[in-house]
Amino acid sequence: MPFADANGQRVYYVDSDPDGKRPPVVLVHGFLMDHRMFDPIADALRRDFRVIRYDTRGFGQTPWDGRPFDFYDAARDCAGLLDHLGLERAVIGGMSRGGYMALRFALLFPARVRALVLMSTRAAVDAPEIHAVYRQVRDTWREHGAVDPIVHGNANGILGPEAEVGALWKDWLPRWRGYDPKAIAAGIDAMIERDDVADRLGEIEAPALVVHGTADAGIPFEDGAFLAKHLPGARGLVRIEGGHHSAALSRADEVIPPLRAFLSSYGR
Repeated sequence: MPFADANGQRVYYVDSDPDGKRPPVVLVHGFLMDHRMFDPIADALRRDFRVIRYDTRGFGQTPWDGRPFDFYDAARDCAGLLDHLGLERAVIGGMSRGGYMALRFALLFPARVRALVLMSTRAAVDAPEIHAVYRQVRDTWREHGAVDPIVHGNANGILGPEAEVGALWKDWLPRWRGYDPKAIAAGIDAMIERDDVADRLGEIEAPALVVHGTADAGIPFEDGAFLAKHLPGARGLVRIEGGHHSAALSRADEVIPPLRAFLSSYGR
């Protein structure tokens, strides 16, 4: 199992082309997920691209070191993984909080970004009422563990209703219940405390593709449209009709064709 020493973190990663024969594409998961959320996309792209996925601090097989962190720290983790792999530049893609990282990576390391893929994410901060929900989830999970109301509420918001995506509930919820509550709390704090980068989008010149579901209960579709409008290098907005927050997983068949076309044009 490959681990990298990246920015002082022990990061678990999966590399579809360790010999480096294909153009690199890094995909970073969202809250409560891990690198496996991109299995369908990675399987579809691996013949043409070097698909690199990793688990962020406290999720999947990457441990949390017990210290607070923000999304600039997360961007430095990603840069450290690129260093470990000997990569100067790559396409950087992220879903939700992975997108928060990707935007900040582009601000910190613009020369290292070949292109950006932003899925179900936003540049602005969340509203106070969303912060209140985050705090409730954080405190309940930390004090009482992964109780059903908290886990099911997150599943509805991230995966979609059980009646629509029951197989994903069956697959992912047991993984969530195994997480360290303190690591979950640190991840939530990073989301609550992140800065607003909406007024800095003009600094990001890399070609960008935005992907967003119209039924996203976590981040409204309008936030994706905002990115597509205000990023100078935006090359399109992929609208997943009826897609939930994790449309990159649940509706991967609709995401893959425009993603492949974008990477073929801007990711080589």
